[in-house]
Amino acid sequence: MLSDAAPIVLTAGRLDPTGETGLGLDGAFLSRLGVRAAPVAAVIAVDRALGARPGRAVDPATFADQLAAAIDALRGAVRAVHAGILASEPQAEALAEAARELGMPLVADLAWRGPGGLGALEEAALVVAGAADAARVLGRPAGDGTRDQLAELARALAGPTRVAVVVGSPGWPAGDDAPGAAGTPAALVGPSGESIVEAVAPLHAESRSTSGARSIAAAGYLALGLPAADAAAAAHRFVASALAAASALPNRLAVPAPWRV
Repeated sequence: MLSDAAPIVLTAGRLDPTGETGLGLDGAFLSRLGVRAAPVAAVIAVDRALGARPGRAVDPATFADQLAAAIDALRGAVRAVHAGILASEPQAEALAEAARELGMPLVADLAWRGPGGLGALEEAALVVAGAADAARVLGRPAGDGTRDQLAELARALAGPTRVAVVVGSPGWPAGDDAPGAAGTPAALVGPSGESIVEAVAPLHAESRSTSGARSIAAAGYLALGLPAADAAAAAHRFVASALAAASALPNRLAVPAPWRV
């Protein structure tokens, strides 16, 4: 059981009643770090139980009401704000304003954004994206997925006080000490410099959805007091560890999200 003193991440995203994606998964990842989730629904969607279906956006007034209630009830306990899959720029603006009101860092998953830059999420302390999503947001070609390209995308998303993480696809050699494994590189760029953070995960287990897992894990590490760059690196390795653990489960191919553990 989590202590009442556990830090809280205010997280906005998809409400999927199956718990396989979105806010349910946010809570599961945060609980493993000893952090609590304060969920705010931005989109309501059931993907896997009924097949692929479009989600329904929560209207701006209801979204704002949820944020106001969370801020009133949890002010003083929230240590980070997380933008998962949002439905609109007004939602992003409201969430950014909530982070400003709370005086807490904002972590943004960019999977939902179209081309045109960060918009209301420009003030985020940390942004996380897969290479394809980062290229789309920046209006650039998808590229070849090399480490140099990941670093270039991360540089374009970073800012004077913002850390950017761009995650590549699995399949790079992980080193002589891990034959047959897949290395998944993440380019990390921020005020303190640049690095490539390697993690080892099974080839089958990576998916676009894992950018959401990395961003919520990074928010959890931020809530625990790590600096943004350290939180991002720890989150990348944490998710890779979850992928590896899930791959070892019996009947893993029957699990819709193989990294859900």
